[in-house]
Amino acid sequence: MCTNTQSVEPTVVNNHYHTHNHYVYNFNHGQAPGQPVAIPAHDHGHSHDHGHSHDHSPTNGNNEDIQRMISPHIGQIGANILSANDRDAAGNRQRMRNENILLINLISSAGSGKTSFLERTIEALDGRLKIAVIEGDLETERDADRIRKHGIQAYQIETGGICHLEANVVEHALSHLDTTGLDVIIIENVGNPVCPAAFDLGEDYRICMLATTEGDDKPKKYPELFRRSDLLVISKTDLIAHVPFSIEAATKEALEINHQLEVIEFANNDPSSVDPFIDILIDRVAKKKSHHHDHSHNHDHAHSHTHA
Repeated sequence: MCTNTQSVEPTVVNNHYHTHNHYVYNFNHGQAPGQPVAIPAHDHGHSHDHGHSHDHSPTNGNNEDIQRMISPHIGQIGANILSANDRDAAGNRQRMRNENILLINLISSAGSGKTSFLERTIEALDGRLKIAVIEGDLETERDADRIRKHGIQAYQIETGGICHLEANVVEHALSHLDTTGLDVIIIENVGNPVCPAAFDLGEDYRICMLATTEGDDKPKKYPELFRRSDLLVISKTDLIAHVPFSIEAATKEALEINHQLEVIEFANNDPSSVDPFIDILIDRVAKKKSHHHDHSHNHDHAHSHTHA
């Protein structure tokens, strides 16, 4: 898990969000992006002869980087960061509760088809729900631009190399959306199946996506993502005849990790493949609005009705 060791100050440029601290996440430990962390020589039972050499020597004689990585203080830093993030997430959750908006966090590896899935969802909804999207990427507004072409409000977060979104960044993005009348906000997280799984953004519902091109062994390799999700979307099923992927095997592994996980399939060349998700989305929005109505009704009647 990545842990943010310094505060990240936002800057808004051309209606999107940048972070400027590039020395933020552990496993770099104060090194600039692209500089390697020292890995000691090791023997794990297989050959490293790939036709090119690997230098496993430490970058310094004291191996200080490795000592920092295994230090118990790093675990405490991570705990402190997650605790602060959870407070910000609670604030986002309360705001969405107050505004009666369903907040969804969509997580997967890069290139698994998240943006295509959102585009097909927007097309299939055809205005039945009012939706907005928060896009997270290292650089560019390309995904946000794709969403905007459908007439949908989209806010881009450019992380500048940071591998996940955190709740305070989402809070900032929410403040730049016009939330009036919105039913749903979907956060498309940075493409990464590891770090985003650890950070609560204040969402009501979490979706993980696994593409057939990634291999069917991923649920148990990255269990935290599947354990903490509500829905698994197996994407790029239109390529199933061309890749070594078993939908049954991937589903079995995912359900062994989280037996309450719902599983649906998505093929980008089949617009009807998002229909099960549309049903889930409409149902979730209805339940949130019903809960909000019931809570408001109970609150309104929580005072005395004594009449003189």
